[in-house]
Amino acid sequence: MKAVIRTAVNAVTTAYEKSREWFFAYPVPYARELYLRGKADPKERNRILIIALSLLFLLDYFMFCFHIEKNILDIFPSIPLLPQRDYITLYLPGLDGKSLLPEQREIPEYDSEEQSVRFLFSAVSRGSIYENTSFAVPVNLRVRKVWLFGDSGNIDSGPFHCVIDVDADLIPDKNFVISGSEALFRKALEKTIITNVPAIKDVTVIEKGVPGKALWEL
Repeated sequence: MKAVIRTAVNAVTTAYEKSREWFFAYPVPYARELYLRGKADPKERNRILIIALSLLFLLDYFMFCFHIEKNILDIFPSIPLLPQRDYITLYLPGLDGKSLLPEQREIPEYDSEEQSVRFLFSAVSRGSIYENTSFAVPVNLRVRKVWLFGDSGNIDSGPFHCVIDVDADLIPDKNFVISGSEALFRKALEKTIITNVPAIKDVTVIEKGVPGKALWEL
């Protein structure tokens, strides 16, 4: 047992002596040389300091990655997924007060029917992005609330009745009202929603909770 201990002590002592000799033979003279170079030239001193700090920060980053078990190359966050988009057909009221204008549009994919209805209402009320059809809807309309409910009042499964409560501004003086435009807007909105949201079977638009009230009048 004593022989084993003596062998181990001798091995540790030998390793220590060799490490000490190597340390004073290479790192110490090199460090002294760097010190003298930096003392003689300020630019060289700044360069050495920048390199030393960079190595220190890099070592710190390696240790940080080691402790949290993170890949050292995983520097930048992952690229977020782009939201999925759908191509749909909108039906927009025409300027003649009678016809509907189909228009292809790319829209975001929403998680709920209510969000889809809000977007479709806004798209139909704003009109075409290719032609000036703003006179077909001469007022600004804002969705206040969207209700979806089944035949028995069930809100969890369709087909749904859709009720949209809106707030309408007064007609500006500079705009004129096309005959039949209000009824055509309701028709265009219902066809657009039913076509693109299969869970909805009919659409009713009310203003500030009052059913049957015209959104704008001649």
